[in-house]
Amino acid sequence: MATPSLKPVAGDRHPSVEFSTRAAVDLPSLVMVVLEWVSVAWAYAGHASGTLSAAATVAIGLLGMNLAFTVWHEGIHQTLARGRRLNDVLGRLGAIPVFISYDRLRVHHLLHHRFTNEPHKDPDYWQIRGPFWALALRYFAGERESRALCRAASPSEGSSRADHVQILASLGVLAVLSWVSPWSALWAIVVPRLALCYVHAFYLNYLPHVGLPAGRHQGARMITVGRATSWLMLQHNYHALHHAFPAIPWHRYARAYPRVADELRARGITELTLRAAFPLALTLRKAPERS
Repeated sequence: MATPSLKPVAGDRHPSVEFSTRAAVDLPSLVMVVLEWVSVAWAYAGHASGTLSAAATVAIGLLGMNLAFTVWHEGIHQTLARGRRLNDVLGRLGAIPVFISYDRLRVHHLLHHRFTNEPHKDPDYWQIRGPFWALALRYFAGERESRALCRAASPSEGSSRADHVQILASLGVLAVLSWVSPWSALWAIVVPRLALCYVHAFYLNYLPHVGLPAGRHQGARMITVGRATSWLMLQHNYHALHHAFPAIPWHRYARAYPRVADELRARGITELTLRAAFPLALTLRKAPERS
C-alpha cells in the first residue's frame, strides 16, 4: 500500500458550504475543544470534591469525551484552522483526553475513506464484520489487523516527536489525577473512555456502514433523526455526506444536505431511520464479506 493513501481525501468540492479560508480558526470546533476539556475536568473535580455522584461523573465525562472524535476528525480533514500547524495542535488537544495517537488516527481514518467497507483494506471493517453486541469478542483481532494496515501504509505512523509528546501528556495527566484521587480518575476518565469505544463504534461506524457494499458513496448511509438527536450525534448522522464531501465541517452538514441530497441519491447513497437502524445492531447476520 503506497503512501498516497496518507494524503487527505479531497472528495468532491462544494465551496458554498465548505470551511471558510478567511477565518483563521473554525469557531464552533474551537468551542468544542474547550467544552471537551472543561467537561472532563468538571467531572473529575466534581467527584473529587464530593459534589457529583459516580453516575453523574461518568455521564459528564462521557458527554465531554464524545466531542473528542469530532475534534480530531476535523483536524485530520484540515478544517479546524487555516494553518496546518494550528489545525494539528487543536486536533491533538482533542485526542489527549481519550489517550489515542493523532498520527495513527490520521493514517487509520484516511485509509477508511480510501477503502470504505473493503475487507483487509479498510481498518474499520472489523467493526461491521459481525453483530454489534459481539464487538468486544473481535476487538483484539480487529485492532491487530487495523494496526497492520496502518503500518503497511505508513511504517513511521505514530513515531513523530509531537505524537510522543501527546501520548506522554495523556498518560502523565492520568497518572497525576489517579495519584490525587484514584476513584475520581476511574469514574471521570477510565470508565467513560471504555464506554466511548462502544458509543463511537455504534453511531460513527456501525450504523453508517454495516451491510453496505464497498465504495466511497455506496459504502455509507444517512441516518434520519430529529434535530435534537442530530446535534447530540454532532450531525454525524450525515455520515454519507461527509464521505462524499469531506471538506465540509461537521456543523455545516445539516445546512449542506438539502443542496446536495439529490446528487447523493443519484450516486446510490441511501437513508435509514434510527428506528430501522437499531435492529442492525442486534441481528446475528454478518455483514457480507467481499474480497
